[in-house]
Amino acid sequence: MSRIITFVSDAFSISTGADGNCELRTQMELDRETIEHYLLNVTVEKDAQKDFALVGITVLDENDNIPQFIFDNELSLPIYFAAVPLNAPAFTHVVKVKAEDADVGNNSEIVYSLDEGLSDSKFFSIDDRSGEIETKISMAQLQNVNRKAYFDIKVRACDSPLSGQILCSKADVIINVIRDVHRFITTVSGVHLQQIHARKKDLVDALRQFTGSCSMLSIEKTVERSTNNDEQRSYDVYWYAINPATRRICRRLEFSKLFTAESTAILTGKLRPWLRLNKVTDDVNIENDHNESIGVFSSRFKTASVALIAIAIAIAAGALVAICVICLCYSRYKGKQRSIHSYPTIYPVPKLGTIFLPTPTIGASHDKMYETQMLELPISEDDFTLKGGYRNSLCSAQESSTRQT
Repeated sequence: MSRIITFVSDAFSISTGADGNCELRTQMELDRETIEHYLLNVTVEKDAQKDFALVGITVLDENDNIPQFIFDNELSLPIYFAAVPLNAPAFTHVVKVKAEDADVGNNSEIVYSLDEGLSDSKFFSIDDRSGEIETKISMAQLQNVNRKAYFDIKVRACDSPLSGQILCSKADVIINVIRDVHRFITTVSGVHLQQIHARKKDLVDALRQFTGSCSMLSIEKTVERSTNNDEQRSYDVYWYAINPATRRICRRLEFSKLFTAESTAILTGKLRPWLRLNKVTDDVNIENDHNESIGVFSSRFKTASVALIAIAIAIAAGALVAICVICLCYSRYKGKQRSIHSYPTIYPVPKLGTIFLPTPTIGASHDKMYETQMLELPISEDDFTLKGGYRNSLCSAQESSTRQT
C-alpha cells in the first residue's frame, strides 16, 4: 500500500518510518523564547483519498538565558547612578535595580546580591527579591569611617533553576554623596506636584543645555513652599548633576552658566507651556540647617551624658564603700573565730624509759597490784579537728605513763 504525505514547515520534517507510520523530526534548533507553540497540519493522500490531522507542539523551557539588567537612566548607559545626601540616616533608600530573565518558572526567578569582593559593599545592603539598595549606617558615620565622595559597588542578578547551572550577570552601581556645593534649586509654580514629576523629562531637557558635560540631571527632592493661596502654590525642586564620563557628581561651579539671568529667561520661555519658572537658585544651605539641629541635639546629649557619668561615679563610690565595710566585718569575724579556737602552747611529751618488773620467785603468786587512775575528758567539737586529735593522743600517752608508774 503506497501513500503520499505532504508537510510544510521550516522547523520540522515528516517521513514514513520502517513500520509505515509517520515520524516527525526537528530540522533546526528550537527556541522557546522565539516561538513557544507550533500547530502543524499533516496531510495524508492515497489515490483520490485525502485526510489531515492537526498536531500541536509546545517547546519546553530550558535555562539558557542570562538575566539582563534594565537601566532607566536617560542616556541609556549600562550603569546605575545614584546619590545619597550627606545627612541621610541609616537604612536610607539609595536605588532600585531590576533584571529580567526571558525564561519561565524558576528559571526566570531573580535573586539579587552585592559583590562582596569590593570594599564599598560592606556599607550597603540589598533586598534579594526586590533589588532595593539601602545604607547600613548613616552617611555621617560612613564619612567618619571612610571620607569618600563616591562609592563603587557591583550588584549580581542570578536565576533560580531547580537543577543545572545557575546563570548570573553583574552591573555597576555608582553612589555619589550629595553636598550643598552640588545642589541647585528651581522654584516653580502654577502646577501640582504630580505634574512636576510627569514633566521631569521636559525640565531635564531644558536644563541640560546649560550644564555642559554634567548632562545627567536628577531630582533629589521637592519641597512645597508655604503660601495662603492654593492657586499660587509653588515648589522648590532640588537638583544635582552627574558627569557620566567621570561618573562623579558635579559642583555648581562646573555649570555656573545655568545661574545667569539670561539663562533663567530662556528657561522660563521654554517651560511656559507646562509651568511657570520663578527662579533658579545656587545658594543652598541644607547642611548648615542640619548642623544647627545636630548642635542642639549634641548640647542636650552632652548634658545627659554628664548626668549619667555623675550617677555612675556615685554608684561606683557606694559600691567601693560597701566592699570596704564587708571586708572589715569579715576580718573581725575571722579574728573572733581565731580567739575562740585558740589553744595553749603544747610542749613535747617527755619520753619515758622502759619499765622492768621484778621476776617473781618460785611458788610466789603472780598477782600484782598496781595503782591506776581514770581520767574523764569531755569531748568537744575541737576533738574532731587535727589539733583535737593531737591533743587526745597526748592525753592518752600521759594516761598510759601514769598507769605504768
